[in-house]
Amino acid sequence: MKTFLEKIRARLALGRIVNEEMYSVVHRELADGVKRDGLWLKAKLESKGDDVAIEAIYIKLRVQALVDERNIGIAVINEIQSKKQKATHREMLKEREIKDKDERMRLLEAEYEAILQLESKGFKVIKYAVGTKSSNWDCQNGEFFYKARSLDDLLFYTKQQTNIAP
Repeated sequence: MKTFLEKIRARLALGRIVNEEMYSVVHRELADGVKRDGLWLKAKLESKGDDVAIEAIYIKLRVQALVDERNIGIAVINEIQSKKQKATHREMLKEREIKDKDERMRLLEAEYEAILQLESKGFKVIKYAVGTKSSNWDCQNGEFFYKARSLDDLLFYTKQQTNIAP
């Protein structure tokens, strides 16, 4: 595992290599007679009439422009990746919401079916809330009384009662 210092050294070395490549790009552009007019004019202004300094200033400005273009490209790529990650996250949340909704529907159907089965056996079933997220069910059939404290409990009790012969 690289130490923090080694990571910094590697990043600085990479920066120097990239910087050297940018100078090579500018050298090839100048050799091919390619100049950015706006940067050349700026170099003329900064050179204050010194014809020898114009090219040196232009090279400095052009390399900085390449660095800026690279940084903008990286920022755009990061933004695109961020948007893709956010979209993926939204998709996952939507899928989870659909699964949760499907699960809630399945549980409600199971509860409804259990209550119908118990009522068909002569039970009176009363559901009431306990707190904000749970319910209890009172199941009574004549002298028999059972309090189901969870849906699983209700389903288990229903299964026991419906497997008994009438």
